[in-house]
Amino acid sequence: EICSNIAKHSQADRISIHLKEEKKRIILKASDNGIGFDQSKKLQKGFGLENMKRRVEDLGGNLEIESKSNQGTQILIRIPSG
Repeated sequence: EICSNIAKHSQADRISIHLKEEKKRIILKASDNGIGFDQSKKLQKGFGLENMKRRVEDLGGNLEIESKSNQGTQILIRIPSG
């Protein structure tokens, strides 16, 4: 979902994805250098972000999004690993 959203909406030419396990948590960090977005509007309208947030929460985790106009977007997901 993250990669699909970046490809469809961000106009980014770079993406970075890091996945690691730390202190019994799986941590995924994805960032791009795209156009960014207004976080309050996009979570209400979709782009799959609200669905992603619900799926992460169903697994006992949390999802954080930071996005700024013309500065890209960063998504951080933390899920218990065991």
